Amino acid sequence: MIALLKELAPEVFNIDTRHGKFKCSISYVRRFVQVQLQRSIWKATRAAQKIPKDAPDLCRASFCRQALAICDHQIPAALRVNIDQAQCVLMNTCGRTYEVKNSKQVICIGKEEKRAFTILVGVSASGVALPFQAIWKGKSTGSLPSRSAPRYAEAEKLGF
Repeated sequence: MIALLKELAPEVFNIDTRHGKFKCSISYVRRFVQVQLQRSIWKATRAAQKIPKDAPDLCRASFCRQALAICDHQIPAALRVNIDQAQCVLMNTCGRTYEVKNSKQVICIGKEEKRAFTILVGVSASGVALPFQAIWKGKSTGSLPSRSAPRYAEAEKLGF
């Protein structure tokens, strides 16, 4: 909004108000959107992931399988690794958008699209933290670097 005002009506920032010069504050933008545009903030919803009812049994079975494999094959602690992954969002759409007040359907463009990568972290049972691994995957050429990007040829030669 500030960029549009600076481009289309820069004189607005010279207007004196009872609090000094005009500022495009968060409260001003919120009020403008609600009153002038007749919009309110909406959140898209979805079901939360649930813990399975038999989670304790699944954990016990996993523990027993691991203990048996460690014992039978004498697997050292350095080779027993616990890993976890987390999604690192580069562009968050957050599932919120402005829509006309009292709308029945709220369409959120880009909600199904993600701009993110997965970071994998791990630690061995011997206490050694493994280096992070960043996992990038895309389904279109838009997720890949441009062929004209610096050092692209070198990255391709190395198999990235």
